[in-house]
Amino acid sequence: MDAKKAPIKIAHINFAFNNHDLIEKLEARGSLISKQKWKKLHKKEMDIKKTVEKDDDEKLEVPSAAFITFEKPAGVVCALQSNKSPLLKSEKAEILPG
Repeated sequence: MDAKKAPIKIAHINFAFNNHDLIEKLEARGSLISKQKWKKLHKKEMDIKKTVEKDDDEKLEVPSAAFITFEKPAGVVCALQSNKSPLLKSEKAEILPG
């Protein structure tokens, strides 16, 4: 197969979300459960509910970043040069050593 026509194969994709506040509150909730602090747990659950209600769906459901691992380094180069991948050409796109 010609190198220019070889398919770009993605080995793995991880998505990141802008939900660090919620994650921290859920971790604190887990700690309260493991310590059996039921009164504090109820307060923490109310705090979590308020956070979920105030945050818009996009913040919690739409990825803020994607970390893409290609099977071969040539896939990275090809993807970054592709006109069909405007997101990969954004100023935030970078190649990390790996």
